[in-house]
Amino acid sequence: MILADTNILLRSIHPQHPHYASAKNALNVLRRGNEGLCVAPQNLVEFWAVATRPQSDNGMGLTTTQAANELTAIQDFFRVLPHTPDVTKRGSG
Repeated sequence: MILADTNILLRSIHPQHPHYASAKNALNVLRRGNEGLCVAPQNLVEFWAVATRPQSDNGMGLTTTQAANELTAIQDFFRVLPHTPDVTKRGSG
């Protein structure tokens, strides 16, 4: 199982970004190779924060509707790992 980084999620929906093609290609190669692709709840939170932040503040400037649609697509494409107390404990220490 491979945990996708939030930057891969962001770059794969932003065709104008210089790393768009690399991000899309990496995801396609992994998917064709039958790799289990997953995201953690934290990836979704980080994605939302950057996707809805104004472009002038280093965000993508998506509307909340656009960002919600992208999150739905992410959740359809990736396995979303559960958010458990163990994850929170490991991340805080």
